[in-house]
Amino acid sequence: MSAQAGVTLYARLGGFDAIAAVADDLLHRLMSDSQLGRFWAQRGEDGIRREKQSLIDFLCADGGGHLYYTGRDMVTSHKGMGITAKEGLGDLPAPRAGDPRQVSGS
Repeated sequence: MSAQAGVTLYARLGGFDAIAAVADDLLHRLMSDSQLGRFWAQRGEDGIRREKQSLIDFLCADGGGHLYYTGRDMVTSHKGMGITAKEGLGDLPAPRAGDPRQVSGS
């Protein structure tokens, strides 16, 4: 058995501060990307800050951290944005059974 057995992904990644740094870097890179930047072109600063916090909450919660993600599932969150499979949303897994973020009827 490995030394990290039972250690959450959240802990292995370095906890909140490390995940927040990755989310901040990722969001900046996505916003400046020539193909993906269009999704943030008309967003205000407050909306981007809320989106970043939601991303941090999602990553921390999904990794076994102490934060609780209260946002929508990824399919619902990105519905209607015109994101192609090539842009990265084509193979999202369905929400896990019993996941409180699961949208009924999806």
